[in-house]
Amino acid sequence: MDARRTGISLIVVGTAALVVGMVLDAVRQADDPTLAQREGIFAFDAFPQWLFFGGIIVLALGLLVLVLGHRLYASTPRVAVQRRLAQIGAPVGAVILIVGGLVAASNTALGERAQASAVEADAVESDATSTAEHPAGHDTATTGPTEAAAIAPTPYDPTKPIDLGGVEGVSPEQQARAENLIAISLSRLPKYSDPAVAEADGFRSIGDAATGDEHYVNTAYFNDGRMLDPDYPESLVYQPDGAGGKKLAAAMYMAEPGITLDSVPDVGGKLTQWHIHNNLCFTGQGRVGGLTSADGSCQPPLVKGPETPMIHVWIQPHPCGPFAALEGVGAGQIAEGETRLCDAAHGGH
Repeated sequence: MDARRTGISLIVVGTAALVVGMVLDAVRQADDPTLAQREGIFAFDAFPQWLFFGGIIVLALGLLVLVLGHRLYASTPRVAVQRRLAQIGAPVGAVILIVGGLVAASNTALGERAQASAVEADAVESDATSTAEHPAGHDTATTGPTEAAAIAPTPYDPTKPIDLGGVEGVSPEQQARAENLIAISLSRLPKYSDPAVAEADGFRSIGDAATGDEHYVNTAYFNDGRMLDPDYPESLVYQPDGAGGKKLAAAMYMAEPGITLDSVPDVGGKLTQWHIHNNLCFTGQGRVGGLTSADGSCQPPLVKGPETPMIHVWIQPHPCGPFAALEGVGAGQIAEGETRLCDAAHGGH
């Protein structure tokens, strides 16, 4: 064996795998900014990380062969048993040593999530777009304490680290899901800061700017199999500034058809609340044309909209917290027996 050529080849392959793994993981981190809050340096959760670690192993073997190969694998008329064992054992031992070190690192603080204080269970690994499929207000997946720590709540400020702690009865998993949904919404929604960009992407105003909050909806996202996905928000909320401009303030995520207030996924327990609109009438162009009559019907040619559960996620401070519904006619209706949510503890101004 040509030790020098083999060693250099292994170094090149290992370096390439390491670099590609780093690039792919960087793309993965860019697609989901909350990963940095949930993963450590040495975590084995995705292919890019395996590629990165594999590159380290191959690179180390290449260095070993390059440094020791000319002695260990030098051509000789006869190869003693001890030498043959060394030729086989050296790379095997090196792989075991490297893998063992990486595994050990993954089980230490280097492999723990950066915000372990935010959650106490390993079950919180998904982003907010894959919430648990059980009714709001119930958390059947709780494996740790069912109440948040007794700490003073922090007002919601989108420019600062998200902390929705301090609410009694909210489990660590519920808090983490709610915080993750806010974090990813803060990252993705600003691409629609300009209403013209939203319109080019298929969003249309429903004509409710007079209420102080104007909703833009994209009907193509109403039944697309996605929920709570900031890349495909069913509705955007803009606030007219009085000078002809509009500021992006929130997303209004809508559930899939067939889901009711009794079957909506639990996002954040007591931190979050879904609502419907069962008293609005729309024109054929999808704009709000008025309210329903006393019997709940709309005066033709107006038609009643679907009673699809919705939930706001504010990327601007709101007095009633990051999941507050609107006030007045835009507030909608909540599940029977519930009290309208106003999370003043995390409210911002």
